[in-house]
Amino acid sequence: MVSGSGKVQFRNPFVREVDFKLQLDNPAFSCSATERIGPKKLSEIAVGYKPMDGKPKEGKLTITCDEVDLPWVIYLAAT
Repeated sequence: MVSGSGKVQFRNPFVREVDFKLQLDNPAFSCSATERIGPKKLSEIAVGYKPMDGKPKEGKLTITCDEVDLPWVIYLAAT
């Protein structure tokens, strides 16, 4: 991802619509707090990046939902 924005593809593995919670570990990246995805549907999650002094160009997007205990972790990198 370059300065600006990109998309992360994520598929809902469940057979019903689910609300997923999204959390980033680096404030240089931004995205919506939640994403509602239909059953078995692929979603493109918009992720923004704005360089910040002293912050790395890498980050993690953690996706959780009430249906499972373990999160999905997607590693992000800006160029």
